[in-house]
Amino acid sequence: HLRFRVRLRNFENGYKLTAAFSDYLKEYIDSGMVSDLQLKTYKRELERYGVDLISKVEDHFSVDSKFVISLLQNETSVFDKYKFCSVIVEELRKAEVFDSAALIKIIKLMSDSFNEEHHLDAADFKKLNQQYQAYRSLPDLSENESNESSESFKRSFIAILMQVDGTRRVKLFTDLMHMYVNRLFSSNQRTNEMVMYYFLLKDMQRKKAIG
Repeated sequence: HLRFRVRLRNFENGYKLTAAFSDYLKEYIDSGMVSDLQLKTYKRELERYGVDLISKVEDHFSVDSKFVISLLQNETSVFDKYKFCSVIVEELRKAEVFDSAALIKIIKLMSDSFNEEHHLDAADFKKLNQQYQAYRSLPDLSENESNESSESFKRSFIAILMQVDGTRRVKLFTDLMHMYVNRLFSSNQRTNEMVMYYFLLKDMQRKKAIG
């Protein structure tokens, strides 16, 4: 879910621009890397993010998109995409955006909500736990996989959350994580978000247990 916004000075050139953009993406659409291309008028999400924050959120989305593009270019695996989510949340904890107890509570609430949405049963949880063990068996992300775009994304995420506090900070965190996951995956975003939160909760509970 990547947005490319253009501010047209001459509306007569709009059709030429969209046609050229479609031609440019044809190879990626044919290969399946780009699953869908939509052309729409951009409407700022003022109600969700607030007039005071919308410009900063849009700047963050630009940083987010550049980071996701770098992951796609490197053909990052699904499990490593989940690991990047865990890294981001750990950076938020270290920066004291949330304390550890509050963060676990937030992640558990989100995980429980997604589990309920997907009507998970005992067999589903067994499969998730098996997948988590496979995920855990892989090495942690190395410093080699950290680049300027990932560092910029971490800094941007921390900075924008620090702009607000209380329940608004929690809501902004979950909204931004939602948009991040939507960009990471071209399909089944809600299911991937469910798995991400499940793995994230497991990671945090494990770290708490070992101190």
